[in-house]
Amino acid sequence: MRKSWIVLILATVAASGFAFGYLAQRNRAAAIARLRAQIAEEEARVAQDAAKKAAAQPAPPPTVDDEDDDEEAAYRDAMAKRALTDNCLICHEEGMFAGQRLTAAQWKAEVDKMISWGAIMPDADRGNVEAYLSKHFGEKSPLPPPGRVALADLPTREIPGDPEEGIDGADLAKGGQLYTVVCASCHGPSALGTELGPALADRAVLTHAGDYHKVVRDGLRKMPAMNAMLNADQQRDILAWLRGRDAQAVPDKKSGM
Repeated sequence: MRKSWIVLILATVAASGFAFGYLAQRNRAAAIARLRAQIAEEEARVAQDAAKKAAAQPAPPPTVDDEDDDEEAAYRDAMAKRALTDNCLICHEEGMFAGQRLTAAQWKAEVDKMISWGAIMPDADRGNVEAYLSKHFGEKSPLPPPGRVALADLPTREIPGDPEEGIDGADLAKGGQLYTVVCASCHGPSALGTELGPALADRAVLTHAGDYHKVVRDGLRKMPAMNAMLNADQQRDILAWLRGRDAQAVPDKKSGM
């Protein structure tokens, strides 16, 4: 009987020890899990604070080299646009080149072609103009959305009109003399152009008397207004003389062409 009690007591002690060990192990695992969760929360908070600080911090200012490059590019673009306005938009509308998409080599060929036809482009401006056209109207530039307009509504002087309009009663001899005195210094003795002004021979604008008189009277870009030097009849005489010029004629040596 005594032995039975001893065995029972030992069994009870062993069971208690097992239960205590199990509970202690369980509590330890729970404590470790809570600690890991706290560490994870702290890491997330630190990362979130760092992200907020990074977002609130202003971007570093551009370096001096970047600013110089941007200013230089903007300056070159401005000079190119001015050259296009002064030398190309005298005769053409902006859509003439803005609607095209060409390679750098093709734009250079276009500029060379226009100069060979009598357009004026100082050598100092050619590089800027070719670079500007290639940059903004290159082969990879997006095309503008297509538009629709009636031919009669196009603001262009490139469409020939009536070659007899506005020259009734004109004196061709007097027109030639006036041209030599007033116009030849810029447009050449034979109206084939110089470095100062474009060729006028065979130009479509000459068949639009109203447009011609407006340009001569009010001026256009580099061309000054001539209303103080030429009256309406004198302008008409010059117009009649210009309409008789042939662009295919042999250039006058004095014209510099």
